[in-house]
Amino acid sequence: MNSTPSDADEGGSSELPSPFGEIPASENETYKLADAPASWSAPVPPVRALPPSSDEGTVSRGGGRGREPREEYRQQIKQFAKGEVAALIGFNAIVFVTSVCIMTLELTASRLVGKHVGNSLYTWTSVIGVVLAGITIGNYIGGYLADLAKPRRSLAWMFLISSITCWSVLWLDQIVPSFTRPASISWPMWVLLTVSLIFFLPACAMGAISPIVASLAVSSSSRTGMTMGNVYAWGALGSIVGTFLTGFYLIDQFGTRAIVGLVALTLACMALIIASSHKVFRVGVALGWCQLLILTWGLATISESSMATAAGWSAKTVGLLDRQAAYDARLSSWRSYGGTLGQQVHDLGLTLGLRDDQPGQYHDESSYSYINVSEDYAEDGRTIKYLKLDKLIHSYYDPSDPTRLDYDYEKVYAAITEHLAGSAEEIVTTKVTAFPGRDDVVAHLPQGLTWDAATETLSLAPRAVVDWSALLRLAPDGELIAAINELGELSTKADWGGFSSVAVNNLPENFTIPLSISEALRYDSTLEMLSAWKPITADVQRQALAGIPSLPWIKAMDELKGKSRKASSLFIGGGGFIFPRWIEANFPGSKRIDVAELDPAVLAAVQSELGLAKPPATRINARIGDARNVVDDLLRESSAAGGIQYDFVYGDAFNDFSVPWHLTTREFAEKIDRLLSPRGVYLINVIDVYPRTEWPRSKETTQQVTFDGEPPFSGWQEWNSRGWIDTPGFPKFFLQRHGTKIFSLRYTGVMPDAIEEKLKALGEANVGWKNTVADLARLSRVPPELGTSLPAALLPSPLFDDTWTAAPAPFEFVEIKRSGEGHSLAVRGALSPDLRDRLIALQPEDLIWKNGLLALGNETKKLSAGRFLASFVATLHEIFPHIAVFSSEVGSPHDSRDTFVIAASKQAIDWKSLGAYDDWKSQPFATSSRVAGVTTTTGQMESLLTLTRGLILTDDHAPVDNLLLPVFETND
Repeated sequence: MNSTPSDADEGGSSELPSPFGEIPASENETYKLADAPASWSAPVPPVRALPPSSDEGTVSRGGGRGREPREEYRQQIKQFAKGEVAALIGFNAIVFVTSVCIMTLELTASRLVGKHVGNSLYTWTSVIGVVLAGITIGNYIGGYLADLAKPRRSLAWMFLISSITCWSVLWLDQIVPSFTRPASISWPMWVLLTVSLIFFLPACAMGAISPIVASLAVSSSSRTGMTMGNVYAWGALGSIVGTFLTGFYLIDQFGTRAIVGLVALTLACMALIIASSHKVFRVGVALGWCQLLILTWGLATISESSMATAAGWSAKTVGLLDRQAAYDARLSSWRSYGGTLGQQVHDLGLTLGLRDDQPGQYHDESSYSYINVSEDYAEDGRTIKYLKLDKLIHSYYDPSDPTRLDYDYEKVYAAITEHLAGSAEEIVTTKVTAFPGRDDVVAHLPQGLTWDAATETLSLAPRAVVDWSALLRLAPDGELIAAINELGELSTKADWGGFSSVAVNNLPENFTIPLSISEALRYDSTLEMLSAWKPITADVQRQALAGIPSLPWIKAMDELKGKSRKASSLFIGGGGFIFPRWIEANFPGSKRIDVAELDPAVLAAVQSELGLAKPPATRINARIGDARNVVDDLLRESSAAGGIQYDFVYGDAFNDFSVPWHLTTREFAEKIDRLLSPRGVYLINVIDVYPRTEWPRSKETTQQVTFDGEPPFSGWQEWNSRGWIDTPGFPKFFLQRHGTKIFSLRYTGVMPDAIEEKLKALGEANVGWKNTVADLARLSRVPPELGTSLPAALLPSPLFDDTWTAAPAPFEFVEIKRSGEGHSLAVRGALSPDLRDRLIALQPEDLIWKNGLLALGNETKKLSAGRFLASFVATLHEIFPHIAVFSSEVGSPHDSRDTFVIAASKQAIDWKSLGAYDDWKSQPFATSSRVAGVTTTTGQMESLLTLTRGLILTDDHAPVDNLLLPVFETND
């Protein structure tokens, strides 16, 4: 029987790439067989023939049951096997490298798009799904290409195409996120489309490689099963290596853009290797594509600092034998030149749209997020810095006032902290050494302070409210002390003009300003004015007051303040470390200020750019790690050493707009409860949309306004006045042209905030267009009238025309607005059957009232907004008996995206005496207390909790991102 080896590609195994070995050709071999039975047909050729022996002689062994090959035959077998093994090693290397590239790109994809759409569950789901879909379709295409006449040539081309599509990610990452999301596309679908446009093609191209490699490997081997197993195994190993290499090392060390360029270059090199026998192809790839790739890669990644560093290394290498002076000069000049060149490359990359990292800013990519620190101006003209992680700003920092609180939720935190820890729970004492005028000072102490002359001790009563500035003014040198403190406040403001002065009529005898601070602080004895010429920092103030007679009184006040104002605190999430610094400055007696920060790179950025000192210069103790792990560590430390308890735990950890789900569960709340002191409070800020449901409309209305100008739609010059023009992406919005530049704008139904903002964004520079759209949106949102009389029990006082006002207790969940001659009504949260029946009972015979409330209750059952806030509150209430919910807005929370503060405590808190902080002052809009098994709610708590529909967040089920979908819809 005669047979020939099968061809792997283009006429045999000789076409295999030379680095992967070559399978030796074999000649025909003839075997002597017995006569075939009569029923047999022609002999079937075997899959692969064995190499022939030199003659047909055989040696019998064991009764003629086998043949023993000669030595020459054994050598041919070995040579044949070596060729198969070498080829298999090559194919395994191909699928290994391809799988590494696929997983590297997949992990990098989530980081790249995270800057634009956040790192929510929708982002990760879209990345994984799109990459898998690309690989699936690529596998199908690769299978088709593997059956063509020249699969090895197809393989080289697929590597080149994969390299090109990976390279395109650098541009698409800047272009695609700039698109405007149509109103008809939901946020999850928009995330999916964004990821698909950027990453589908490279995933598809790389997915086509494996089937071609598998086909070539099988056709080059006599053992199909072993060959396929090897290819699959090495592909899986490549995926594993790519996953760990990228996640644990590459992103943190090089950043996403550099990794994308590295993947593209790796794939291009593989194309060169595969196409070893195609010189024209290799020259084109090496001298054309690779050059362009390396150039654009550099434009996308090189910065001023990186080029300066590289130039410095080069200078050190070249100048190893130089003298020190020449070495230093070379190093300085080369670094300067490298920095200048790097800046020019950076600017060109920005111009070409290959990057978005603006020069002069802080940029870093860690294992957790993209970190950016930029400088900007506040609304009042102050220079501020902000910390941005991925696409979300986490902190504002004022260099002239590091403890300034800009976020409203921070002001809520501050007001609650001052309310609960502004004074000591026990008597606080301090010694006051003698100084001129001490007897007169202690004779005029305010209420809450007592003086014991026998022991020279000053005592502060529990919960006493103290004006520390007024106490310092009691000293004989109080005028000077107050003046220096005032100059300190004035001169450290961002808008300070460089000079301030305060009148001081009475100076201590022999008072002089130390020479070391004379450039900053001066006194004009003629004008009797104390002037600041430079910022009067805390150190300058200490030096100025160091020699005055009343210094013992200043020290006593500092000690008394430190003992009375203390708040041991744990922060879940550090961000810009603004509030921890506020605690440190305003509660000097605090011994524990622990911050659980997940990302060490964030801590490094805050220390480098936002002025956070390092221990021991600060009492803030940053504990790096996931907050849940840090809490577990603290519990173990508390069990071992005993006594770790916090007065406050502040929750401020975010992943995009959502709190990480494992920090919202009942199990985590139990751990926080164990860390709190008996009077401790757990404060958490969350983002959600607290819904307002208006009285049902009898029909959908259409509103119309007139616009005089050029609408921001292409081709408007061609419109005629014969009909309404629909607008793509805005199905309920229409325009009609009446004159040269006169248009009617029409909207049917209630215009959502997101639609209004998108319409305004179309004509961002057109003020008239934006104002007209705002008027149309306002008209569309005019709530319907009740159509019946309003029960007197629901009428608030005072009542305004344009503002929703909460009804009197116990119906705070109802809001009323004046509408023409009548009233409009809305409910917050969800209308439970009990709440609905209580409202119906106000006018039980009024069918319009009753039917309207029934329809209103049915509408609130469909609500998806506010469910995370409600479920989180209900979850915390299972652990903490006392809950209060605040809006960061002054007054009632609005019905768009808002920040809420939840206060959970072990003991009841009197919120009625809660003071103000800065421009924020309000009361909780919902509270609930459980005492002896009986729960009492106030405000809107009952309607808020109705939104939960029984959901309690646990380690087994906490769908946080799904609950926050209404918030993610506001991403634009």
